[in-house]
Amino acid sequence: MNRVQIRNKNEGWFGTECLIDGKKVPRVKAVDFHVVVDEVPMFKFETLGRPDIDVKGRTLFDFSPKNLSDACLIVLEELKKHGDFYNGFIASVKSVLKEGVWESDDLVNKKAEEIVQRITGEM
Repeated sequence: MNRVQIRNKNEGWFGTECLIDGKKVPRVKAVDFHVVVDEVPMFKFETLGRPDIDVKGRTLFDFSPKNLSDACLIVLEELKKHGDFYNGFIASVKSVLKEGVWESDDLVNKKAEEIVQRITGEM
């Protein structure tokens, strides 16, 4: 069983930290806590993206997007984590742009990256 800590040194909700066995859980949106007298307490963490944490035990993570904005954040995070996918995404957009009339490959690369940034909400 894991030791779960939810703490905040501030008066409001901002700054709340969630830790599992002393390891901070990043990008937590919400935590549901459920306890029944004859059961092990359960924490359900809703996060943006998959957390980078390695633990054993009955801890549930809900990182499925609830709306388009959440989905864009997850896509952006995953693309940045895996540069090959990000670069592949840009290459895919670039291939479409090459079919148009553009001045140079540098401009095509720049425009492809700008489109990806807009799709993922960076711009």
